[in-house]
Amino acid sequence: MAYRYKLTPLAIADINDVLDYISEKLMNPGAANQLFLAIQQEIASICDRPYAFPDCSYYLIYDKNIRHSVIGKYILIYEISQTEAMIKVLRFLYGGRNISNLKLKTQ
Repeated sequence: MAYRYKLTPLAIADINDVLDYISEKLMNPGAANQLFLAIQQEIASICDRPYAFPDCSYYLIYDKNIRHSVIGKYILIYEISQTEAMIKVLRFLYGGRNISNLKLKTQ
């Protein structure tokens, strides 16, 4: 059974910031569109097989339900809720950034 997904406000802001930066600052709307499509495809893949992706222990996040996927130079961090059959996309961050002390949730 495929899971549904929800983007948190932090994830929406992250994605918008990245896409705006690529499209406007780097003046490459085509690359921004390709990244957006890649994000959509990856989320669909995660919804089909949420446990197929690694946990975040590499980033010092030791919750077995918080996992990540690499999309190009970016990391999509998500949380699995089995009871809701829901994937919550928590953040979308540049991979070169130190995320071990970063806020993942607004609550």
